[in-house]
Amino acid sequence: MTGARWLAALLRAVREPPLGHSPSEPDTGQLPDNPAEQAFARWTWAGARLAFFWIGGAFALYVSGVLPPGQPIAEVERQFHLPAGRFVAETGAPRGWSWLQHLGQGDALSLAGLVFTVAVLALAYLATLRVLLRQRDWLYAALVAAQIGVFVWAALAP
Repeated sequence: MTGARWLAALLRAVREPPLGHSPSEPDTGQLPDNPAEQAFARWTWAGARLAFFWIGGAFALYVSGVLPPGQPIAEVERQFHLPAGRFVAETGAPRGWSWLQHLGQGDALSLAGLVFTVAVLALAYLATLRVLLRQRDWLYAALVAAQIGVFVWAALAP
């Protein structure tokens, strides 16, 4: 498949709406009836598809050696059992958001895909919050706002 056809297929897959289903019923091909659920479903469906390709591609570039690793794979394997703080101290791995300076490295690009996944969830919650506020569904709006607060707190934590 050529690059242009692959990109067109990817964009088409991302634009397709999510299927509404439950574990006990087959896919109906329909979006959920609730507008808040629709907003969340649209954002997470598109974001999850993009994140899947991003993380998979970045990981392939990382393990194939096309992009150099920030931390050699052998070193990560050797230190994997350590708590995160000790791993950073012993390996000199980036702390906090400083990994953004290393996006040319395969492991940082893979991490960026995971951060993108969480960012999509945060945006899905924002879209859901907007709908819940319009519906004056204060309890669920407060719960969603609290979840957004957790995302923000986690992003800003040292």
